[in-house]
Amino acid sequence: MTDSVKIVACPTCGQPVEWRPENAFRPFCSKRCKLIDLGEWA
Repeated sequence: MTDSVKIVACPTCGQPVEWRPENAFRPFCSKRCKLIDLGEWA
């Protein structure tokens, strides 16, 4: 098994994000991008 970290693009801004359990905002890069996405659903 490898310790490679998966890198995904933030769905809001496209910035690269490490897909780790420690990342509370995944798949987003930040709280801001997470809230922007939530606002688009409302």
